[in-house]
Amino acid sequence: HKKKMGYKPRIAVVDDIYTAFSGGTIDPSALRNFIMYVKENWAGGEYLSYVVLFGSGHYDYKNIITNEPVYVPVYYDEYYTVEDYFVSFSSNGFLEDPQMALGRFPCKSEAEADAIVSKIIQTEDPSEADFSDWRNRALFVADDDYQGYAQDNVSMVSPHHISSDNVAAIFDYMWPSVQMNKVYLFDYKWNSAREKPEASRAIINGINNGVSYVDYFGHGSALFWADERVLVIDDIQKMSNYKKYPLVSSFSCSVGEFDMPGIYCFSAALVNAPNAGAIATVSSSRQAFASTNEALARSFYTVLLADTASGTSIGSALALAKIEGISSNTITYSILGDPSICFMRPKNRINLQITNENDVAIDTLKALQMIKIKGTIVDRKGNKVKGADGAGTPSYVQIGLYNPQDTASRKDGGVDVIKEKPARYVMPGKPVYSGRVKVENGQFSQTILISKNLSFDREGVKLTAYCWNEKNNTVALGTNKTPIIFHGTDPGKASSLDSTGPQISIKPLYDFAPDSNAKPFVTGRLLKLDSLKCVIDIFDENGVDVVGSGPDEGLTLEIAGVFSKENINHKFQFKDGDYRSGNAIIKEAGLQPGIYKMSITARDLIGNVSSETFTVEIIKTSDLQIANVFNSPNPMKMGSGTRFYFYSTDTYDKSVTATIKIYTLSGKPVKIFKSAVNGIFWDGRDQV
Repeated sequence: HKKKMGYKPRIAVVDDIYTAFSGGTIDPSALRNFIMYVKENWAGGEYLSYVVLFGSGHYDYKNIITNEPVYVPVYYDEYYTVEDYFVSFSSNGFLEDPQMALGRFPCKSEAEADAIVSKIIQTEDPSEADFSDWRNRALFVADDDYQGYAQDNVSMVSPHHISSDNVAAIFDYMWPSVQMNKVYLFDYKWNSAREKPEASRAIINGINNGVSYVDYFGHGSALFWADERVLVIDDIQKMSNYKKYPLVSSFSCSVGEFDMPGIYCFSAALVNAPNAGAIATVSSSRQAFASTNEALARSFYTVLLADTASGTSIGSALALAKIEGISSNTITYSILGDPSICFMRPKNRINLQITNENDVAIDTLKALQMIKIKGTIVDRKGNKVKGADGAGTPSYVQIGLYNPQDTASRKDGGVDVIKEKPARYVMPGKPVYSGRVKVENGQFSQTILISKNLSFDREGVKLTAYCWNEKNNTVALGTNKTPIIFHGTDPGKASSLDSTGPQISIKPLYDFAPDSNAKPFVTGRLLKLDSLKCVIDIFDENGVDVVGSGPDEGLTLEIAGVFSKENINHKFQFKDGDYRSGNAIIKEAGLQPGIYKMSITARDLIGNVSSETFTVEIIKTSDLQIANVFNSPNPMKMGSGTRFYFYSTDTYDKSVTATIKIYTLSGKPVKIFKSAVNGIFWDGRDQV
């Protein structure tokens, strides 16, 4: 795979290295000396850029207390694990600059190794990778100022939310097209166990929606984030982010403590997870300190985002960040995963323009105004890019229009550590529109109707665009170059007499891609699912309002007995080229078998509201049942044919086939399909 990606990889077996450099005994210094020898003596060694330690290790080399193998040993400096030792060749040891990027695959079995390699291929190989807009998203998580019932003294010096805001500001400045989301524990209330389960749900949902970077500041351990345990190793089972694996950076204590025999640290579990979790992690293997955590994070992301055109890998960024300020705190940080990972190399850019209905360029937008967002894909010299529509495979642009950023204060009921200085933090601007449009001949145009829920007369309105091709890593980024302001309301739409809310329907989310014309289910329909995976479809002639983050703004979801009404605007995507309709994908793992009531509320741009309630039955995956059987189109036209779909509760690990029998109204058999799979086609003809 790496050869296909343009690298020149070489493999060295540790036993051979021990034979040549340490007399056959396990010795971390033998690996370091070998790497230095390669760099100084092999042909082309001076270009050696990346080192991967393929396998986990621990301190019990002689297997005194455990029989767990040491695949690749760990170097220790007293208390600290120091991965940089292997790539630091000066006489002063690891406190000098690392001379190349290094990562470790923390696998302890062949299955875990296969899972890591498979995720790398799924992330990089154009024939398999998903280059869509998840690569243009970042999620920031920050701890609160409590540890249990005690206030956190760290927050008096280096508050976690301030560190997170500072790093997010670097993203916003250096990567202005990025779609940011924040989960700050200040926004979530404690339960009776002094935990914040709603924060956990928000983090997992953010990862499942697709995001390339997850950044955490706060307390932690080898097994969890925060004293409220907002993420624990068992939560990885709830992650369903296939082919959308982020870099998870934990600027916290011991989250990357991979060297303890018999246990997995949280970072290693994320990387080892098959078809879910993280592509790589940056974390500390020992105690870390808040002030230097922020300094390292700022340096790391500044280097990582400095040259998006050629692309800086995560390993190179961490090595250069450490060079800026190597210390006993930074040396404990390392990469678990492939250090050469780079999520995007956008060599092109997108020129954006907003016009009114008469195609006149404007920068002052009104509520309920119809506008067009136009764009052209150009190279670095400003020339229109030929073939930007994919030359046979489609290219798309994800457009986002956002209100200005805002500030917020804590909602958890806690008392601020410094009463005279209450905690306030920056939240990303609420989305006004988020939708996908197809590129035609290097250009695109999207008509939208602007919501009433705007932040009027404030600077900082943001228009972003991310372009990708379905079959290659051709990527372009764009954002508004001139200031945009929301001001006033369009009097024509404001006088509308429409009083009907949006149409709401749902259908199950299949592991395959069913016919887009498959009829959605109606109110009250019983869905039999092994977990809650469904698509919520919304339609309204006056557009769909998905602005706001409150529980009564835009699109909301509630499951009685599981969680109260919450905002799901961030999950909504408008359909290609249509501001009137779109959908939100809902994935809720961990629900116990049983019957649930799911309530959905939607609002149009005029302000009309509608609600629907659906019954959902969750069944164990071990109980094989067939449900949601339908064919589409139905009715079918003569000579056109139809396809049959069914959902099995036992398709998580393997596909299920079925026998389909078709009869006339009088009971005469017409057609039998044996070993039928989802989406099987019938041309309407009788059995031959």
